[in-house]
Amino acid sequence: MTIDKDFIELMKLDEEEIKILEEQERGEWIQSDNIEDIKAEAKKIAKNTIKSMRKNKSITIRINDSILNKIKAKSISLGIPYQTLITQKINEIAFY
Repeated sequence: MTIDKDFIELMKLDEEEIKILEEQERGEWIQSDNIEDIKAEAKKIAKNTIKSMRKNKSITIRINDSILNKIKAKSISLGIPYQTLITQKINEIAFY
C-alpha cells in the first residue's frame, strides 16, 4: 500500500515517521499484550540514557576576550547562559 502524499504533507511527517508508517502498513509492527513490561523496559533504557548523559567532564580552554564577549552577547540574545551555548556548539560539532 502506498501512503498518500497529501496525508504526508498535511501531517508534516518526517522521513523517519514515513518509514515507520510504511513498515506498519506492511505488517512489520506487531501489537503487544504485555504493555507493562514494554513500559518498564523503556523506562530502564531512558534512565540509563539520562544517567550516561550526565557524565560531563569539565575542561579549561583559552579563548580570546573579544570572541568570548561575542559569545556572551549572542547567548544573551538567545536567552541562555553562554556556557550552555558553547556546549551546544561543541555537541553540534561532535554529533552532526
